[in-house]
Amino acid sequence: MLVDRRGHGRSEITPTGYDLNKSADDPHAVVRALSLENIVLVGHSAGAQQLLRYVTRHSAGNIVAVVLSAPVSPCLAVLPDNPRGIPEAMFEAQRTQWLTDFGGWVDSAASGYFGTATVSASLINHTRRTLVDTPLPVVLDTQRAFSSADLRADLASLSFRRL
Repeated sequence: MLVDRRGHGRSEITPTGYDLNKSADDPHAVVRALSLENIVLVGHSAGAQQLLRYVTRHSAGNIVAVVLSAPVSPCLAVLPDNPRGIPEAMFEAQRTQWLTDFGGWVDSAASGYFGTATVSASLINHTRRTLVDTPLPVVLDTQRAFSSADLRADLASLSFRRL
């Protein structure tokens, strides 16, 4: 099952609620409503942040495995104890660029999104369309929430085992 992030894809667009905790609460509501058991969670890119917060905020015995695929750092922002993070000014510059021409930014970034993987033009076009169809206020609020998140404590609270 794939769960669209709030305001993205086919999910509901709300006037507020794009913070990381709300992003973690939404899939939890789906899991509870469907009484899912033996769950394997996979989060890609910023979705790995959402998944990590979900697990630490709503951890229950129904989760059997977690996969963080190409995760963004558990802490992207420059902080006193994270001096190698990304300065807020860089995130703000990206948001300003998005306000000017989000579609142009998507087009210029699309080729790097898939890395070295060989993917069809149809998948690239679908991904571009999905990004461009997300309302810009949602994109901006989500980027603010995820770029400022500090999930180091969340990550440290998990226990890992080798498969």
